[in-house]
Amino acid sequence: MLFRSRPLREYYGYAYPDKGLIELRSGMNDTLYMGTLIHELLHILWPLESENKILTAGNTITHYLKKKGFGKRKK
Repeated sequence: MLFRSRPLREYYGYAYPDKGLIELRSGMNDTLYMGTLIHELLHILWPLESENKILTAGNTITHYLKKKGFGKRKK
């Protein structure tokens, strides 16, 4: 899996399942970064799933990880 951070304009992140690539918008806060990373990973795992199901699953995972204290990036 490749990750690339760059100044995306329209989206927080984008997944390319066929390339195993995730692009994330640079400059996001820790919570938004974690949520976006999870969301895009779900697109890689389930490329044919609807955006609504990806959003629901991603938000649920992000919520419980944050509740358990995850989400701070090492600097």
